[in-house]
Amino acid sequence: TVLIGGQALVMGKSAFKLEASLDVDGRLKITWNGEVDITLQAEKAKGELGAYLELTNTVISAYNNDLDKLAYQLADNINSQHSSGWDLDGNPGADIFIFEPTLADLPHDAARYIKLNISDPKKIAAASSNLTLPGDNTNVLAILDLKDSSISGLDDRTFSSFYQEMISDVGSETHQAKTDFETQQMLVDDIKNYFDSVAGVNLDEEAANTLKFQYMYTASARLINVADEMLKTIVNLGA
Repeated sequence: TVLIGGQALVMGKSAFKLEASLDVDGRLKITWNGEVDITLQAEKAKGELGAYLELTNTVISAYNNDLDKLAYQLADNINSQHSSGWDLDGNPGADIFIFEPTLADLPHDAARYIKLNISDPKKIAAASSNLTLPGDNTNVLAILDLKDSSISGLDDRTFSSFYQEMISDVGSETHQAKTDFETQQMLVDDIKNYFDSVAGVNLDEEAANTLKFQYMYTASARLINVADEMLKTIVNLGA
């Protein structure tokens, strides 16, 4: 019998199938025998399957949420500033970024569905007024200044610092996971070596023991042979 979180995978001659799929929230789900959701049991059982679930549903999901937050705040702040300017045709600035499909669950799906909405340079609302003054690019400069601005939706961090911190966290967690793995591997190797030293079979030692026992057997045989000859001699003397 093989169990996972109390659910049988193999029982006697019967085997049950596991299926992996994504739920409506994009989380990895494990279904037993096409019927029972055992995701929670698999997570609690740990092991390789539990590690995959934790990586997908917790670690990667958290970084996806941060990336969605960054994409949404980037689009929202730039669109807001752009809408306060005027383009070369004297029209107020339209949204530079949109999200398609429009039914996207924002900001959850922002990074996946963000799209550039303006392709005509004349539609860039560079000016801060509709007087179409030559060289008026003050609104574009205001948009550029956003890169150094603290964004409330990003916990008062700039776009660059938020992204760099996220990338740094990925690197730190990856390094920590590698270090933890190497440490655990050393512990496993030490335990295995200790077990082998107590209960394992050392071929060299067994070969030496075989020779020792062989010599002991030969010596015992010779002792018995001498004792037998001595007994025969004593008997013959008595005769």
